[in-house]
Amino acid sequence: MGGYDSRPRDTRCRPRARPARVYCAAVAAPDPTDRRRLLYASYVLTVLVIVYLFNFIDRQLPSILAERIKADMAVSDAELAYLYGTVFAVFYAIFGIPLGRLADVWNRRSLVAIGLAFWSGMTAASGLARNFTELSVARIGVGVGEASATPAAYSMLSDYFPKSLRATALSIYSSGIYLGGGLALFV
Repeated sequence: MGGYDSRPRDTRCRPRARPARVYCAAVAAPDPTDRRRLLYASYVLTVLVIVYLFNFIDRQLPSILAERIKADMAVSDAELAYLYGTVFAVFYAIFGIPLGRLADVWNRRSLVAIGLAFWSGMTAASGLARNFTELSVARIGVGVGEASATPAAYSMLSDYFPKSLRATALSIYSSGIYLGGGLALFV
């Protein structure tokens, strides 16, 4: 007891080879705060997976609604590809770097929340767009908003999970891409 690790010990006695002697070893009792931390980390992971799931559903909307967009706005296949690829991806990549840096120095939870609100608003604006230009501007906004989620999420998960569980947590988080892509088909 005491010393380097002063947590309460669970002493379990085990018989040795000879039945007359009993050998007792001190085993560290599980720390209840570790369990609470892991439960909270799991909660954070669940919320971030849901955010990522919606992130990817929003990302897939133009491809899901391609025929309706082409009919309503009289856009060509090339313009639609530009809208889905270039407009979104370029701004997502460009803003991902400074928003990743911001995640290192600012409140990451707030960054994810603001990004979620912004890209959700821009997704709604996409639905209200009357022409290709308005739709392009709204999709740029979706790309900028979504760029905030992943850098902040990776940073948060790396802080909440111990090294032994970090790869598992990040893998579960990354499954949001596939879950969102699959669920987008039902939207």
